[in-house]
Amino acid sequence: MRKVILFIALSLDGYIADNNGEVDWLHGHGDDSNNPDTYSEFIKDIDTVLMGWNTYHQVRTELSPNKWVYEDLQSYVFTHRQETSTDNIHFTAEQPAELVKQLKQQSGKDIWICGGASLVQQLAQQNLIDEYYLTIVPTLLGQGIRLFNTLPNPINLQLIRTKSYNGFTELRYQQKVEITTRKFKASDLDQVMEIWLNCNIEAHPFVKQQYWREHFQEVRKALLQSNVLVAESGDQLVGFAGLQENYLAGIFIKKEFRNQGIGSQLLTVIQQDHASLTLHVYVKNESAYHFYQQHGLKVIKKQIDETGNEEYLMQWNKSNTQLK
Repeated sequence: MRKVILFIALSLDGYIADNNGEVDWLHGHGDDSNNPDTYSEFIKDIDTVLMGWNTYHQVRTELSPNKWVYEDLQSYVFTHRQETSTDNIHFTAEQPAELVKQLKQQSGKDIWICGGASLVQQLAQQNLIDEYYLTIVPTLLGQGIRLFNTLPNPINLQLIRTKSYNGFTELRYQQKVEITTRKFKASDLDQVMEIWLNCNIEAHPFVKQQYWREHFQEVRKALLQSNVLVAESGDQLVGFAGLQENYLAGIFIKKEFRNQGIGSQLLTVIQQDHASLTLHVYVKNESAYHFYQQHGLKVIKKQIDETGNEEYLMQWNKSNTQLK
């Protein structure tokens, strides 16, 4: 399902504009031209942007009067004004929450909540924002347009990424999800194999995709003979770990559920039930290598696999951990 993401900058004391709606205070300690281009990376996964009338009007008249900057996106502008929509700019008087629910059910990339404060507050009050991607500006405004208002209930979030530069601090939070683990069932096979294929393609761009596709049926049969532990969020299968005796074939998590501790949760359960583990991980897959290293696995040797890539053989022993 598509995610709804709030991507916005705000002052240290929580304002997105001054009392006049101005944002000329959005700058760092020094030369902002050297700041990383966070926006270009973010927008790659977005195809829809939502905003209120004031935000739209400011973009049109002040920030980019000569060109609509979101021409590659489908834009929805919430207003009661009678404006003529175009192919990619849709003016609507529909309730934001209802439109968001409809858009989330449609196919496509993620949905960006651009502003303003009223739109953000309405969606937050109904808990319809999946991620909060906030850039804290090193300024105390003291007054202005506040981003957040009262909520009917607390919203528990999980920090997934931070970055600091030129006085700015980027904070990326997502809705905290409850994860449970259980043993694999035969009815899980199609979902598990989809996760296996996608994860291998995403994590190993240095290996031809055809390699994974050619081994798809072989792995599918092997899984039925293996010890597989799956992770679920509600009724959605979001990841799994596959073992053959003490050999860990891998831990695979859906892209949208990564960086939430699910892999650690699966590995912890496995380590509780095993005296030792071995596994292979590609040298180029640095994030996976560091993940296993952090969980006590050590490199035994380095070798070349059948794809021609270097891989580590790693090992973990419970006895060594207990001695510490």
